[in-house]
Amino acid sequence: MDLSKLVSDATILRLLLPIVSTIFLFIVLKPGIITIFTASKSERLLMNKELRQILYFVKYIVLAYLFPFSMFQSFKAAIVTSPFFQSDIYLLILASIGLTLLWFNSKKEEKWKASNNIWVRLLLVFSSGYYCICLGLGYSAILDAAFESKTVDAILVVCFITVLYWLFLKPAIRFFTEMDSEEIKVKIRLSNGQVIRDAYLLHPTHSNQILLGDKNEPALCYHKISLPVSKIEYIEFFITKYHWGTPYTVKNSSITIHKSK
Repeated sequence: MDLSKLVSDATILRLLLPIVSTIFLFIVLKPGIITIFTASKSERLLMNKELRQILYFVKYIVLAYLFPFSMFQSFKAAIVTSPFFQSDIYLLILASIGLTLLWFNSKKEEKWKASNNIWVRLLLVFSSGYYCICLGLGYSAILDAAFESKTVDAILVVCFITVLYWLFLKPAIRFFTEMDSEEIKVKIRLSNGQVIRDAYLLHPTHSNQILLGDKNEPALCYHKISLPVSKIEYIEFFITKYHWGTPYTVKNSSITIHKSK
């Protein structure tokens, strides 16, 4: 076996893979890369499942993996030699913040009442951000060590740690998601004159249809309706924004529709 040829082929594959992946993304994301990544929640509701999953996956990879790993590489010398990251205090602080976020997320109305004080809110936001950064740096250090060792055991450890990292990140992600959230209901007028009110548009589905539900999340719905897009005349979105559990709406004039003369 020609080892030099094998190495050369591997190098070509490493160069071709990102190029092919980029071309594929440009083909899939025909509406425009910037438009897709800056879409509002109401716009994302009209995207198909595949496109929304790609968008979520790319954002998650960038924020949860590439950002902390690049930060670790920038401050690698200081982080590796820091006594703080090598002590039990580091793990104790992370565990304390993680358990606090789990408790906070398990509450419903009570958690927002407990966070009415501005200093409590600042502490929660700062702690959650600190938790994400420290957790990301710790995971990046393990990933970097695995890259250097290049052993089977190291790969298995990375696979296990990656699952744990994802689980540990979930409380912080949920906290930031619910801190500023939106509830979007729709009013749909059908071609036969019927009107559907107070429904949640979940997502488009197969056969050019859209799925409606009685809850904001598909998994929580007790009642769902699938409608053909061809039967819909128009859709109105009614958006209520929540900040720390308190709903607020900006009073603007609503859209008016007039018959043509």
